[in-house]
Amino acid sequence: MLQTLRGTVGSWFIKILLGLIIVSFGVWGIGDIFRNRGADLTIARVEGNTLGPDQLRTMVDREVQRIQRMYQGQVDVTDNPDLRQALAQNSVQQWLTEKLYGAEAGKLGLAVSEAILKEHLAKDPAFQDPETKKFSPTLFRNLLQQNNMTEAQYLALIKRDLVNSQLAWALGSSIPVPQVMQKLQAKYDQETRDALVMDIPYAQFNRFAKLVGKDKIGNPTDAELRALIDTNKADFSTPEYRALRVLWLSPDKIAATITIDEATLKAAYDNDAALYSTPERRSLTQAVFSSEAEAKKARALIDSEKTSLASAAKTVAKLDTVELSNITATELPETLRASVFALNKGEISQPLQSPLGWHVLQLQNVTPPVTKEFAAVKAELRQKLALEKANEELYKLSDQLQDALAGGQDFDAVAKSMPVKVFTTAMVARDGKNKDGKAVELPLPQSKDTLLTVAFNTEPGKSSAISEAKEGGLFVVKVDSVQSPELKDFATVRSQALRRFEEQDMAANAGLITAKLSESVKAGKSLAELATTYDLKTRTLSNATRDGKTGGNIAQSLFAAGKGELVNTPTADGLSVAVVTAVHAGREQTTGLAAIANTLRREIAGDISSQLQAALTQRFDVNVNQSALQSLY
Repeated sequence: MLQTLRGTVGSWFIKILLGLIIVSFGVWGIGDIFRNRGADLTIARVEGNTLGPDQLRTMVDREVQRIQRMYQGQVDVTDNPDLRQALAQNSVQQWLTEKLYGAEAGKLGLAVSEAILKEHLAKDPAFQDPETKKFSPTLFRNLLQQNNMTEAQYLALIKRDLVNSQLAWALGSSIPVPQVMQKLQAKYDQETRDALVMDIPYAQFNRFAKLVGKDKIGNPTDAELRALIDTNKADFSTPEYRALRVLWLSPDKIAATITIDEATLKAAYDNDAALYSTPERRSLTQAVFSSEAEAKKARALIDSEKTSLASAAKTVAKLDTVELSNITATELPETLRASVFALNKGEISQPLQSPLGWHVLQLQNVTPPVTKEFAAVKAELRQKLALEKANEELYKLSDQLQDALAGGQDFDAVAKSMPVKVFTTAMVARDGKNKDGKAVELPLPQSKDTLLTVAFNTEPGKSSAISEAKEGGLFVVKVDSVQSPELKDFATVRSQALRRFEEQDMAANAGLITAKLSESVKAGKSLAELATTYDLKTRTLSNATRDGKTGGNIAQSLFAAGKGELVNTPTADGLSVAVVTAVHAGREQTTGLAAIANTLRREIAGDISSQLQAALTQRFDVNVNQSALQSLY
């Protein structure tokens, strides 16, 4: 929990993050359990547990907010549909794993004691004071607030995760790793290689034109660039623009036509009285001690010397107190609730135990419960019930709408007989922008991505299929007119075409150059001789490591070749080739093997865990509703 991504931020961050998420989603065959489920809006099911659209949206929004906090606004992820789609997939996978492990843990009767929970919290470095290395209640509270969680919610989450962890690691925690295996891995890791390296910038590729049987490499003429553009017209053209009409069958519109009588309103109020009551809230000062003895000592000091809780906590255990503002009983650990909510204003509690430690609390303020009277909420309740009925009517009306459109009625005609809203948009591209690159104001902003996808998959002049709106209700899109893509002026795209040409040319010729140089090396020529022939320089690389920490990307390539063999690796601006000149075997290692054993054990355990996850998908009833997921993201 509360992990942070590190490193430089920029546009590449999103691409890497998307790649990692998409790869993780396919790790254990998630694609094999996708099912189309018609009009069912449930995203996923595992053994009676369901993941609904609202819950998934909340999960994705929380992840987006977490990423925003990590990068303090340096990376804009709030309006990135590709990222949201990938986060949604990842959230579904996490939910499935959690529920599958929970189902298996329940079947096996696994549980976590309060003692283990307390020990886990105490050892979590995220909650430890940087100086004392001890559990810090202040840090704990602050981190929970940053993640919009109460103590009770977090403790429940950790209990569940610890149970699942027992299952996940049960098969891997005691995996034997023979010492001979550890020593072989150590020697493998420690092997190093020397090489002679020749760097060939793309600007110098033309020197090898004759070698690879070409008149020239690079420096394209305008005619070559025009040919490239002609072959890839879509990449050098303006986007297609479409003017749309959007019909929205809105729950609000339907609700306006529904009447709710007084008796129904009063019955609904009585049935849901708790919804119109605000529970009592209390503001507290808290000190959390690591032992009962410390807590009792502090409480005794308060009684004997009439000192404050803050002073007693500082004197006894060098602790800072924490302010808990306006909390309800359910936001406290269960063992504290009754005692804390029995305190009078200003009163200090006796020591109370929870999984977090021993608490001493002082009541600072009480906000009494409030109940809204029927008259005060009647209008709100009428709207709520009308919306509920509207949603019940929605799918009946969807059949009526489908029949009307199939019968040839246009949107304006439908609007006269049904509770719908009709919108007209300006010309818009698939990315939601106009010709000036500015965002077009679209109806149903929460459904913008879905709306545009539907619009650009609908034939001009025809109405789309009915789709669900995130705002509620259903919508249909009609494409009024289309402006086809137009090839941009050559002068405007020349630099773009040149970059494309160079990228393709560099990739194509790097392989040819490497193959020819390799033939020369095999025929007896040294890399130094070849460098002289082509007026290039060589450099010596010593003790390159398998992980590339010494030697970079070319170093990793060296370990795929034997002594005297030529290898290559692409670079940002061209190509590097190298010949292995020496292989230094790893030394026999007798120390540090424990770390190697742990690494091997984790890797083997990871493989077993993946197999377990795959087996659980077969053992339990698992379904993912692909249609519902795609309609959301």
